[in-house]
Amino acid sequence: MALNHLMHPRNVYKNRPPDFRVLAEKYPDFRQYATFAPDGKVSLDFHNSDAVRCLTEKLLKEDFKLDVILPVDALVPRIPQRLDYILLVQDLLNASNLYDNVLGIDIGTGPSCVYPLLGAKHCKWNFCATEVNEESVAVALKNVEKNQMNDKITIFQGDESTFFKEIFKAYPDKIFSFSMCNPPFFNKEECEERFQRSDKSDFKNNPNASNTPRAPPSSATVARNSELWVHGGEVDFVTRMIHESALYPSKVQLYTSMIGKKMSISPLKKVLEEYKNLIYATHCIAQGRTKRWVLVWTFNPTIKVNSRLANKTLSFSKNKDDVISFFCQICKWANVEVSKHSSGYLICFIPSSKMLSFKPWKTKKRKNDNNEVPKKFMKIHSPNTQDRAEINSNISDKNNADSQLSVTEVTVNQPQLVDAKNIRLVVNKNANSSSQLNVEFFNNDMAGFRWLESLINYVNGNPNIFPK
Repeated sequence: MALNHLMHPRNVYKNRPPDFRVLAEKYPDFRQYATFAPDGKVSLDFHNSDAVRCLTEKLLKEDFKLDVILPVDALVPRIPQRLDYILLVQDLLNASNLYDNVLGIDIGTGPSCVYPLLGAKHCKWNFCATEVNEESVAVALKNVEKNQMNDKITIFQGDESTFFKEIFKAYPDKIFSFSMCNPPFFNKEECEERFQRSDKSDFKNNPNASNTPRAPPSSATVARNSELWVHGGEVDFVTRMIHESALYPSKVQLYTSMIGKKMSISPLKKVLEEYKNLIYATHCIAQGRTKRWVLVWTFNPTIKVNSRLANKTLSFSKNKDDVISFFCQICKWANVEVSKHSSGYLICFIPSSKMLSFKPWKTKKRKNDNNEVPKKFMKIHSPNTQDRAEINSNISDKNNADSQLSVTEVTVNQPQLVDAKNIRLVVNKNANSSSQLNVEFFNNDMAGFRWLESLINYVNGNPNIFPK
């Protein structure tokens, strides 16, 4: 089933798919791949790699005024999908108030240099791009020059041992707005199962690849080795990128990477969980029959990894000269880790185990007017017992013949969080009140905020915890 309805709302192809008739009438070289039906419909054979390449060239020229060379042995970028990725990054930058002088990094730009060209043309961005394949670097430089983008796009010969080092070395004082990457999705074994060797290129579609867990591509795929596979597949590739990004937490505002397989997201999240001073999110992009995911992370709590976040406030009982320091003192007492950013914002890291085990506000039992702890009852659905049984009564003589209470043993399991996970909250000062803090978090992380709110309320009610 087509997934075009899930495309980005600003994607030009969402409600206006390519018109093959118009392209065939305007471009003779495209017309040779078009099929004209008696009813007037025009179709294209997407299993023909030359037809797919020609379509991409014409879409770039027709919709973005870009004249791009696409080598016959290289991967052909799917323009609607690439545009979705760019628009997603643009949304996150806009949500973070990063509108002007945007400078991005493209890791593995390929010969088409499609992300920098689209980003520069459509969003007015500047780019530094890397590519490890020397032939691809040469073609990418031609595409930049051909479209008069030399002042906006710089191409670097990449190094397989590093992602960012060469760029940061060339621009030691620059802060980059974002990085993006379309990594090789497969390891060598997966690639050889799904694709076969080609005369034109290193690999092409394998029509006999019926034993693979993923459906075969719906259109022709021709690609070079470095474009399809890497040792360890995309998980190892992006894992190395995450670890390297942690060495440069302030050089890039927003790190991102495309993910080709949904099964790769879980192990990559575990890698990100190793770093308590970052915030991350995943986004889905879809086009045609294909779904991809974009993993985004940042070490800067002022940057949004999701444009739709919940905002709440934490209130303290009295005005504090330094409410941020007092909040950090409370978190230290509760063994909750807080990372301070140069902006003054905090990333509050709450492990799921902490939310279950540390609840000091529940240790005190309320007493009734007779100074007795109220009895607790549990409903028991059984025909041989009363409607409810007291679970904290002290029965001194179980063999008392006068006792009419039928006792049923009930096992109460340790409470568990559904899909328990660590939670990160962004905390900063409230500009209008010295006794409040603003808290920002994902909508499905409300449990973490409620736990933190209960902690603050407990401290407010017990001022002796932190004597002056």
